[in-house]
Amino acid sequence: MLRYRHLTIVMSTVMSCAVLAGCSQSQNPVAEGDLALPADQVMSDVQYDVRDLGVLRARLFADTAYVFEDASKVLMRPVRLTLFDQEGKKAAHLTALEGTMDTRTQAMVAKGHVVLVTEDGNRRIETEELHYDPRADMIWSDLKTTYTEGETKVVGDGFTSDGRMDDVRVKNGKAQNLKIEM
Repeated sequence: MLRYRHLTIVMSTVMSCAVLAGCSQSQNPVAEGDLALPADQVMSDVQYDVRDLGVLRARLFADTAYVFEDASKVLMRPVRLTLFDQEGKKAAHLTALEGTMDTRTQAMVAKGHVVLVTEDGNRRIETEELHYDPRADMIWSDLKTTYTEGETKVVGDGFTSDGRMDDVRVKNGKAQNLKIEM
C-alpha cells in the first residue's frame, strides 16, 4: 500500500475570490443555487496534486471547489483528473460534472457523465459514478458502465480496474465487436 503525503492545493490566483460570495465579478461565476451550499470556503480555479514521496500520482482540476472542514470533504464542479503511472507519466484523463474528495484518505468520487480515457486514447470508460482510491491504485463503479477498447465495446453493471486501466474487469458484461486473439 502506498503512503501519500498531504495534498497540496495550488490555486491559479492566490486566494483571490476564495470566498466567491464576497466577489462582485469572477471568470467562473458560481451558480446561484450553489451559494446555498453550507460550505466553509468556496474557491475557483483549483488544482489539487496527489503525490507519493514527491512523485505525482494524480492532478485534479476544478472550476469551483466547496470546502467542508467539519466533514473533511471537498466538492468540486466540474472535474478534470489526470492519472499518472509509476514513472510519473500521464496514464489517463477523467472528466465529470462534479467530484468529491475525502481529504483524509485522498479517495475521490466523480459523478455525472464520467468519462475516463487512457493517454493513448485506446481504452475508454463511461459511467455515471466512478470511485478512485490512490492508496490502493484502484478505480471502480457499481453503476452501468461502457468500456471501449479499440473496436470492442463491453456494457456491464460496473467495473474494477487499476489506476492505469491495465486490468479492467466489467461486471456482467455484454460485448460487441469482440475480437479474440489466439
